[in-house]
Amino acid sequence: MKTNDALLCHLVANYTTLQKLHPKYQVDELLYSPKKIKVGVNEVVFIHYIEIKSGDFNLQITTPTRAVRLTPDNTTDHKSNTIIQAIGNIHFSSKSPVNFYVQVLRIQY
Repeated sequence: MKTNDALLCHLVANYTTLQKLHPKYQVDELLYSPKKIKVGVNEVVFIHYIEIKSGDFNLQITTPTRAVRLTPDNTTDHKSNTIIQAIGNIHFSSKSPVNFYVQVLRIQY
């Protein structure tokens, strides 16, 4: 499974146009098992790929506006390319230890 780059580009372009902003800094990061991703002032973060290395998992991703729960039932081979946009801190929680990595596009305005 790959990231959905075309959709991600469309969402970023749409967000920038609607907000009438011009990006000053963009970086694509790969984070290993974060508990929290800090989102700063004048910044937006797009999670665009998650791969989970644990067999049985129940990972919850919480942003200020939404919560997404990933389980073996709603992922493909323990991978998800659901795009999540956040303008506030992102928290990851699970009842049992989960090894995973997250690919994040961070844009500062």
